[in-house]
Amino acid sequence: ERVKNAANNKHIGSTGYVLIANKDLIIVGSPYEHRHELLSDYGFDVNAQPDILNGGFVDGEEVKFVYTEAEGYYIISVIPVVESYKVRSVATYVNVFMEIMAFAVLFVMVFNLIKIVVVANMNQVNTSLARIIDGDLDEVVDVQGTAEFSELSTDINLTVDKLKQFIAEAKARIDAEIQYAKNIQESALPHAFPNDNKYEIFALMEAAKGVGGDFYDFYKTTRHGVNFMIADVSGKGIPGAMFMMRAKAELHTLTETGIPVNEVFTYGNERLCEGNDAGMF
Repeated sequence: ERVKNAANNKHIGSTGYVLIANKDLIIVGSPYEHRHELLSDYGFDVNAQPDILNGGFVDGEEVKFVYTEAEGYYIISVIPVVESYKVRSVATYVNVFMEIMAFAVLFVMVFNLIKIVVVANMNQVNTSLARIIDGDLDEVVDVQGTAEFSELSTDINLTVDKLKQFIAEAKARIDAEIQYAKNIQESALPHAFPNDNKYEIFALMEAAKGVGGDFYDFYKTTRHGVNFMIADVSGKGIPGAMFMMRAKAELHTLTETGIPVNEVFTYGNERLCEGNDAGMF
């Protein structure tokens, strides 16, 4: 946009001016209301030799064109015929040519400078964004070449800081929920162990992820019989803990009926398969 605005305040002679057009001959820079118009509508002949005057009409006024090419753009000086007739000396034409060539050189310098600055800054921003996307939330974008890039850097850094805050809050909530689940799971396991001269029982369960699918249980079903069980549910975390609670309750209930152990597990398996879309076991 800055390149396109380069023609805004550029004048040739007293009333002449500069137009900038792209490769499709669409005017992209002009000190007047000519943008988005076609050079061909003015009689401009792109096949004419550069740096040689050719004629046409702009806004109903007969003009002379002289142009050069730079960085994929046409840079055209527009000189009203009326002005060119006032001083028809070689010096006038030489001056016009020199001005358009000087403007072309300046245009190329500005174009390349902006391209280098913008491309370099965009590459730096993209490099930092790639690191952030890969999970490095400590990456800081620091591109201060222009006010626009400085503001962009600030916005990205603020967004990443907000994201880190949301992640920390979510982690805190998850940790709290896991702790609650752990407390519930531990309360479901036996903690009072019998002190009997015939046998001793002790058990301890430490889950790998706070909560899990490992569990144990023991209870008397007859005067002289003690049942005990050690089990491991497939999977870990909260899903494993939930299935553990269900399995423990089912097996305990079936054992208390007094049926043989093989039937306890046969019927328990059937009940645990009901509504078990996750396929846990």
